[in-house]
Amino acid sequence: MSNNKNQNSEASKYIIHIIPNIASLGNLISGFIALTLILNNQILYATKFFLLAVLLDGIDGKLAKLREEESEFGIQLDSLSDAISFGFVPSVYLFIYSGGSLSVYTLIPILFVSISILRLARFNISPKNGFRGVPTTCAGLLLVAFLYLEPQIYISLIVASILSILMISEIKYPRLSGGKSLIAGIPLALTIITTEPIFSIMITLTIFLATLYITLGSVLKWKLMK
Repeated sequence: MSNNKNQNSEASKYIIHIIPNIASLGNLISGFIALTLILNNQILYATKFFLLAVLLDGIDGKLAKLREEESEFGIQLDSLSDAISFGFVPSVYLFIYSGGSLSVYTLIPILFVSISILRLARFNISPKNGFRGVPTTCAGLLLVAFLYLEPQIYISLIVASILSILMISEIKYPRLSGGKSLIAGIPLALTIITTEPIFSIMITLTIFLATLYITLGSVLKWKLMK
């Protein structure tokens, strides 16, 4: 009987350990599918898979908290997945949107992906009591959502440049946990299952919520620390 309990306990610990990593891989796979769809000009479905990557990134973070201690493997896997889904994919999308050929415009997608990687690397060696600079996931989400609405090219390049600066800034942002993360996750999940024209309305709402977080993040962080 005791052996069965020990086996069940070990199995539970293994499941708790492996599920966040599966979610991280799901994030990576969703990002890769989004990229292939962007390259084939299937922007609606590409955006849906990108939003799925965002959801899975949030899920793996919540599941990781069930562990008794952080897994170094899980941290690195999550960071590498984020680099692809929220750094590389939005940058390629912006590159294609701005013409898809090497030009002066190419500097902005290069800037965005470079800053995304730097931001993730800094996060991995920083205290985990909040965010320093806009999270890569949030910046990538806002850029992809903005591009979906087909703004003028120069506006999209300005937005990407501002997001790049904010990612590497020293502005403090709070982690969204508990009810706050649920509030952020529900609109994303609903957006994925909608079709046009509701999809564009939900994307606009996503832009509003992400912009609100970026704009008021430092104020919210200060209030939470009081």
